[in-house]
Amino acid sequence: MITSNSIKGIRRYELTDATTVNAGGSTDTQVIQPSVGEWVQVVAISATIPAIGGASGNHSLTIKMGASSTTLSVGDLVGTDGAVMYITKSSFIADTENPSDVTDQLNLITNGLVANNDEPISFVYKNSSDVNQTGTRVLRAICKVYREVL
Repeated sequence: MITSNSIKGIRRYELTDATTVNAGGSTDTQVIQPSVGEWVQVVAISATIPAIGGASGNHSLTIKMGASSTTLSVGDLVGTDGAVMYITKSSFIADTENPSDVTDQLNLITNGLVANNDEPISFVYKNSSDVNQTGTRVLRAICKVYREVL
């Protein structure tokens, strides 16, 4: 149990990835996982998931919090037929968005995501289209870093 904490600083996470994600349900996962004894709160996030030219089917980005056995999905973006998807400083931009309310999206983007070493934040890109995704997926986060004091 955390009885007190102190801010340790600000950290920028650069989770850009140019790895090809094959068609038919392949995934790529990027993780914010602070060091043992720290926890982070995301205060700003941005993402650009490029379009998949000529694709039929969806691709998606899911934001998850927690260890693998207890992971909670807190946000989803879906691009139909390979459409481009974004997370901006205030909202999601995609064909389908969850949460769908812009105020809920803003709250998630600016203060709703927290992680420690045992309970990281994962960004899972899934390509369910019929064309490989070869573009660079850009994901950046600014986090307040706190020291856990037990």
